[in-house]
Amino acid sequence: MDDESELPDIERRLHAALTPPDDVVDRVVKRSLTDEHHKPRSTRFGFVLSAAALAVVISGATTLWWQRMAHRQSVASPMTIVGDGSMLVVTREDGRRWLISPRLDRRAQGHYVIVIPK
Repeated sequence: MDDESELPDIERRLHAALTPPDDVVDRVVKRSLTDEHHKPRSTRFGFVLSAAALAVVISGATTLWWQRMAHRQSVASPMTIVGDGSMLVVTREDGRRWLISPRLDRRAQGHYVIVIPK
């Protein structure tokens, strides 16, 4: 099987299919070189578009923040905080309880507890 003889034919067909006609090339070149088809873009349109995009982003961020704050307020339940010396006891309405106390000094070592059953 000799594929080398078909390769130039395939390349010729591909080149013919992808190459535009000469009149199209001439028309594109003429239009690109004339100044009458170039309209300067309005800077006002870009400014208005940027301001609108910024307003959408700010309103979206504000909406998300507002929803999070409303959710936080609805989730929070009342707590009771009782202090007894250097220890605090925090109790929530649902029954959970936290004991908060200062850290114990870990330098003191050698303390033993001996349990004797009666």
